Amino acid sequence: MNVPCHPGRPRRIDCYVRPVQGLLRRAAVALTLLPALAACGSNAGDSPGGGGGGAGGAQSATCGQREVIPERLPPFPEPAQSPALRERPAGRVVGLPGRPEGLAFDERTGQVAVGINEPRGLIAFLDGRSGETGRQVALPGGPRHLRFADGAGPLLVPAEDASALIQVPSGGDGGRLESTPVGRQPHDAVAGAGGRVFVINELDSSMSVVENDRVICTLPTPANPGGVAAAEDGDRVAAVGVRANQLRLYDARSLRGMGEVGVGIGPTHVVSDGDRHMFVADTRGDAIIFLRTRPRFEVRSRQALPNSSPYGLAYDRERDELWVTSTERNRVVLFRGRERVRSFPTVRQPNSVEVDERTGSVFVAGRYQELQLIDPPQDGSSEGGGQG
Repeated sequence: MNVPCHPGRPRRIDCYVRPVQGLLRRAAVALTLLPALAACGSNAGDSPGGGGGGAGGAQSATCGQREVIPERLPPFPEPAQSPALRERPAGRVVGLPGRPEGLAFDERTGQVAVGINEPRGLIAFLDGRSGETGRQVALPGGPRHLRFADGAGPLLVPAEDASALIQVPSGGDGGRLESTPVGRQPHDAVAGAGGRVFVINELDSSMSVVENDRVICTLPTPANPGGVAAAEDGDRVAAVGVRANQLRLYDARSLRGMGEVGVGIGPTHVVSDGDRHMFVADTRGDAIIFLRTRPRFEVRSRQALPNSSPYGLAYDRERDELWVTSTERNRVVLFRGRERVRSFPTVRQPNSVEVDERTGSVFVAGRYQELQLIDPPQDGSSEGGGQG
């Protein structure tokens, strides 16, 4: 049963904003938009909105420091509670053994790893073409976001209930699970330079740096980080604070902060093209924020997605395509460059998306125990049109 969300409640709990009281939601956006846009123009190294770490802001963020958290913060941004379907989902839909939380594609085996949060924590491996479920790997706690290190394993699994990073062998075909204790409620993880894994801890406002299965450094992050991404071949890592409305950049080798910028009025997730570009879902602000790390860390543009509550993100590096789920509309939106190209109808409550960079196939997980497989869209296709 869905329950309403509350400002002090961690986002992992099964809650949603009440069905849109549209005028109230838009009013809240209007009230916060001007200061947020001002923050978006901040230079790297500035710390608008009180998001600076330790005593000296983002650039002084170093191992062992604790984030200075403002007394008053906005509520956690949440995906919309999706309406009932009005269109048949594109492609094919297969059932899942529970409520999904996170997707990752294994380039070596062609399998999709699906994190299952309820009724029990596990990873289900499905064939990327047929959707057939293969091996299931039990976890000590429910997973959130998933990623394969270096594209083909091991699978990085932040287990929120266990406060641990679990590393699952690629394909789930045997081998020992590695578990490393990290901070409170680890929410996302990414591999960076030198074989290090960067794990954001949502309730600690910190990032654990794991090397050789142990934490070698804990860095401060903007308040309540909800997403992390690696850029510049892993030399840079960025964490988005969902209640600070900030994206902070770190040097993955020296383990120091490099700067931060404002990213809207309710960001949730971040992905990278692996080079110098990053993309943030401003879920509360109904927009995608486009950033670059060089020549300086800055916001380049903002693409509005009205009445959409963008949430899940995936980037196809082979085609330079960004995929974004629209939880308010039950659609997945395709961007090329900074232009919205088209969108496709999805399963209900499309919280997660992933892409097979070999073929361009797209996978969307809906909270009602469904996985959607969309074949590579062709440039001439008009399916779903361009509506976000």
